Amino acid sequence: MRPLLEAEGLRHRVGGFGLEVARFQVFPGEILAVLGPSGSGKTTLLRLLSGLLPLQAGRVEGGLRAYLPQNPPLLRRSVLENAAFGLYLKGVPRKEARKRAEALLSRVGLKDKARQPAHLLSGGEAVRLALARTLL
Repeated sequence: MRPLLEAEGLRHRVGGFGLEVARFQVFPGEILAVLGPSGSGKTTLLRLLSGLLPLQAGRVEGGLRAYLPQNPPLLRRSVLENAAFGLYLKGVPRKEARKRAEALLSRVGLKDKARQPAHLLSGGEAVRLALARTLL
């Protein structure tokens, strides 16, 4: 079975901090958790894997590259409009974008909140909205 995401020989240095990953693979159906104390490089690793930081050494192949920050920014729009925003930017017609966004909001448990302003969501709901927006 081929990995969905594979990284090898990653090295990233910022000041006195160095992150090294010899080999990293994620296979279909696996759930991966990245754990460690503050400052150990978890966010740096995720940014390297998602392409938000340039690789100084090594390679990353495969996978859907997306990054979801701990405190995702929300637009001053409804939950539905927040979810569909990326699709609008890609030129997806408004009706189709909303239909797809509504389906994903249902999957993340936010269908009932689609029409309310996004800034009224709880912290966990905001993260679910940002996840839906990223997946769309």
